[in-house]
Amino acid sequence: MIWVKELLTSFLLYILISGVIVALLGGILLYLKRWKIARILIWAGLALGLAVICYQVSLIPRISYAKHQPKQSKQFLRVGFYNKHYLNQDFESIRQRLVDNRLDLLAIAEVTTKQFSGFEQAFGQYYYLTKFDCSCQSDNFILISKQPVEVKSFDMLAKGFEVETELGDQVLSLQISHFLYPGNSKMLVSRNQAIAKVVDQVSDKHSWLWMGDFNLSPFASSYQTTGLGLLKNINSNLALGHSWCYQDKIAPCTTIDYGLIDDNLKLYDYQTVDGGGSSDHQMIIAEVGI
Repeated sequence: MIWVKELLTSFLLYILISGVIVALLGGILLYLKRWKIARILIWAGLALGLAVICYQVSLIPRISYAKHQPKQSKQFLRVGFYNKHYLNQDFESIRQRLVDNRLDLLAIAEVTTKQFSGFEQAFGQYYYLTKFDCSCQSDNFILISKQPVEVKSFDMLAKGFEVETELGDQVLSLQISHFLYPGNSKMLVSRNQAIAKVVDQVSDKHSWLWMGDFNLSPFASSYQTTGLGLLKNINSNLALGHSWCYQDKIAPCTTIDYGLIDDNLKLYDYQTVDGGGSSDHQMIIAEVGI
């Protein structure tokens, strides 16, 4: 039952749209004097809409958003995360997105072992490359950066890694994750346990940025039960924006890629862009400073 609730609440916007369509259809039938069925459809549509609104209102106050601030310092970094899709081998398009968006660091998920050499050829002569090889078919990572990074951890179970790099005269802790998708109740529990584990880890750190594919909608109850709702989310437009669409950018779409930020960092910019090649995800970009 928990898994079903998680699935339904992940697509609240579409439930709301369905409610509006049902109510409009009822209005048309009312105009055609089909009184009985018109009343049923209108009340059903209104009930769906009211249920979504009530759920949304109860959720919003528990999500903490980071506010954009005017840039007053030259000590900042532009960091990106891209779940590129394991079949996507358009390395040149990805490199162009990195250049166009002036990224200092770009973490990429769903890298196959065979694709490491392709990234090295496309980026190796211009950037520092850090490979995170979990010996998986498609769940490896690669980090492309303009400056050296120090690897602090790589966790196969939590599907992510942590590195540290310089941000002015401070150290930025960058946490990257790609959590398991909740395909069934067991996978849902495993994903939530892994997210809660990283929440505890970053909560004890100073000057951290956490980005990745969480496979979790902000509307789902797990967003709160894992502790994510206690952290500052850099996307203040969760209800309208999206970072993932099912099968080649065809609806349903929702937000499952996130950036979360420490209170000690300032957020200067956040955006989602086409990451290059063919992927069901958008690239997310954050500009942070001290």
